[in-house]
Amino acid sequence: MELHLARELHYDFDNPWPYAKLFVYSDNELAFGFYIETPKKTQSDVQEYLHWRNFRDRLQNNTAMREALMTAMENHNLVMTDYYRQKSGGALGCRFAFREGHLQQWKPGNSDWQDVDVEHLIHRIAQLPEDKWVDLHIFATIKQEQAIDMADKVVFSILSVLRALVPVYEMTISEKF
Repeated sequence: MELHLARELHYDFDNPWPYAKLFVYSDNELAFGFYIETPKKTQSDVQEYLHWRNFRDRLQNNTAMREALMTAMENHNLVMTDYYRQKSGGALGCRFAFREGHLQQWKPGNSDWQDVDVEHLIHRIAQLPEDKWVDLHIFATIKQEQAIDMADKVVFSILSVLRALVPVYEMTISEKF
């Protein structure tokens, strides 16, 4: 199951790909967070993928956006990568997360996480190749068995993460900033 949460004026049910969204997935595990994507760059995509450009540009140039993202990631143990291709790191080629109070990255083939700074993460997003589709998720997961054991209390975990990511979502979809 896949659930998208988005403002109606900033989402298209027939074509959800160009739009930033909060999400909840349930398959082999429960996953929830913020999701944004961009296609291989073509002329028609330039106007269509405004949310991606806002997200990328505002991370580079807006302190409030950076702080909102880093605070959510640190306070809720969120991971940034391609959820669908976590083992390979997707287009980023790695995972980012706060561990032991530090922003760190893990690359496939490495056994250890390495400390990085926020500028490194932002640079990595800004330098994503334009010839590859990008799925970018900022998310938490709960194993299926644990989610079942939590029963209706699992909602509190989901809502806590989604609330923390609302400022990132709002800054991404906003026409002003």
